[in-house]
Amino acid sequence: MLVRCQPSLLNAAVPLQTVDDDNYFFRAVSRAVYGYEEEHLALRLMCALEVGLNASSYDGTSPQRHQLLRQGLVVCPEYFKVRTSNRRL
Repeated sequence: MLVRCQPSLLNAAVPLQTVDDDNYFFRAVSRAVYGYEEEHLALRLMCALEVGLNASSYDGTSPQRHQLLRQGLVVCPEYFKVRTSNRRL
């Protein structure tokens, strides 16, 4: 993908492989921050806690939403719609 989309990055960086278990984003962040992938579950938990405890910051319709959401730089579905559509029956 880098060769096709951003080949200049290959001049300064070497892509690293992570475990292929659908946690690749958190594994990659763990590797970048800590130097190893094993903290991926802690990072996932911290993200879930952040969003859960500060839901209004991430709801694009909330007056308390984050500044980036107010500027339209990040597009998110309405929190209530996502929350109710993901409800298990």
